[in-house]
Amino acid sequence: DITDEPSSQLAKAMQNAVVLGDSKGDTGQAARILDSALNRHRGSTPVTDLVEALVYGAELSMRLGDRARAGVLLAEVAAAELTDEQRDSLSEELANAANLEQARTAGD
Repeated sequence: DITDEPSSQLAKAMQNAVVLGDSKGDTGQAARILDSALNRHRGSTPVTDLVEALVYGAELSMRLGDRARAGVLLAEVAAAELTDEQRDSLSEELANAANLEQARTAGD
């Protein structure tokens, strides 16, 4: 929920990316902000924030037509080690990731 206070630097960057990508329609800038934050904070971020950012990054990549980049991000989502509780809290994001992967591989 983007009204909550972000729990990490990556979550804060993701909020900014959502505003740019969804509200302002600047998908390219949103992707650049999110990629930069992923590169800086990937190792120090709670896994739930990381998965949310990876899924949104994959969505942005698909909007930009970069199926290869989306695939890299979705593979990282699939490899994330999650507890059952984390899977439950991320159920919407994980379902979105599955849909993105299906769309990404359609036509291959």
